[in-house]
Amino acid sequence: MDNRNNLIKLILLLYVIVSPFAVAQTFMSEEEMLDSFSDITVSGLSKYDGKTRWTQVYDEIEQGETEGLIKGDIGGKPYQSKWFIKQGKWCENWGSGNACYDLVRVDEKTIRAYQNGTALENLWEIE
Repeated sequence: MDNRNNLIKLILLLYVIVSPFAVAQTFMSEEEMLDSFSDITVSGLSKYDGKTRWTQVYDEIEQGETEGLIKGDIGGKPYQSKWFIKQGKWCENWGSGNACYDLVRVDEKTIRAYQNGTALENLWEIE
């Protein structure tokens, strides 16, 4: 009986220690993404070198829209690209390539992007 009690105590102790860190990620819905990216500026650091700053400006998203244009700047070089929703993911096409992301709203001013199930190292900051 002592072994069983000790095992129960150990399980409870592990639960108390581990549970605050075992939070499942909830990806943003299409509606949340569209609401979040309407008429905002987002910035971050390049996923390629981790230090080149980029900024993207999204126009107001009208009801029913699932694609649009982005005005961006990376390392002082302006560009235009496109955003769209595909299979519940936020996607961007820069002309030189494209990517789709699952997004998690970290807080009011921060988004974490996941690509192919892996979190990008750098956060997206809403300005």
